[in-house]
Amino acid sequence: MTAWVLLAATLAAIFVYGNRMGADWLAGTLEKQFREMNPLQGPVFERVILLGGATGETDAGGLQVNENGDRVVMAARLFHCGKAKRIYCSGIRKADNSRFATDEAEQSRIILLELGVPDSIIEKIGGCNTAEEMMAVSAISAGEPVGIVSSAWHLPRVLRLAKQSGVDAVPIPCGFLCNLNRKRDWRARTKDFIPGHRAMMMNTYTLREYIAMALSR
Repeated sequence: MTAWVLLAATLAAIFVYGNRMGADWLAGTLEKQFREMNPLQGPVFERVILLGGATGETDAGGLQVNENGDRVVMAARLFHCGKAKRIYCSGIRKADNSRFATDEAEQSRIILLELGVPDSIIEKIGGCNTAEEMMAVSAISAGEPVGIVSSAWHLPRVLRLAKQSGVDAVPIPCGFLCNLNRKRDWRARTKDFIPGHRAMMMNTYTLREYIAMALSR
């Protein structure tokens, strides 16, 4: 009996954690305030901050973007649209436990160069986590508004930490996890009830954000 109870509890947990409808709703609670924004039609920024966490390295030593790679793409698009005069890449690895051989800021810089952004407008700043990144931004912002490029689900925490650091941050959202306005037929909606890895990933991101906010981090 105990084995059956454990099996049922495990299946229930998988169903809840992997349910796309629930994942969309939870991610939407973080992303909804940015849903109507179009950064490419927004103001021109003297300084745009590209937060780390969007790049990585391959086993062969090459660079790649990860599931948050839209951050790098958005920064490049802002430059090419004339919306970013300078781009500051953040992210410093912790040498003692990092998976990478280079800082994330350097990874972002190299990929931006490959996307046609000139090296002359790119700078690197420090920060091993979001709080440290906002402190680094505070040191260069000179009290002026700065655009912060990050995943939409991450921006609520970014804005809170920016305010604590005295940064006048303007959100530049990208990499939305969900699209609650999409129109789908009943077959597609039925599939949302089937547990999937995408929903589990979404819940992992959003729950981590809420835990970090609860811990004031």
